[in-house]
Order: sequence, then structure tokens, then C-alpha cells
Amino acid sequence: MHENGSMDISAQKESFHAFVKLFKYCTIFLVILLILMGIFLT
Repeated sequence: MHENGSMDISAQKESFHAFVKLFKYCTIFLVILLILMGIFLT
């Protein structure tokens, strides 16, 4: 029988943390890009 909570999810946790880190850095990059575009293109 399967018991709830007995599955090893360490790989899923690592993938999720990598995705969150990628999302965070992309968001920071886009904010910086928009600020620089506002400064230099106006």
C-alpha cells in the first residue's frame, strides 16, 4: 500500500527552487532594463 508522505521529492524541490531563482533574476533584469530604457530613450 502507498503511504501518504513517503515519496522522495528532493528532485522536485530542487527544480522548484531553480525555477524560483530563474524567475527572480529575470524579473530583476527586466526591471533594470526598463529603468535604463526610461533614462536613455526619453
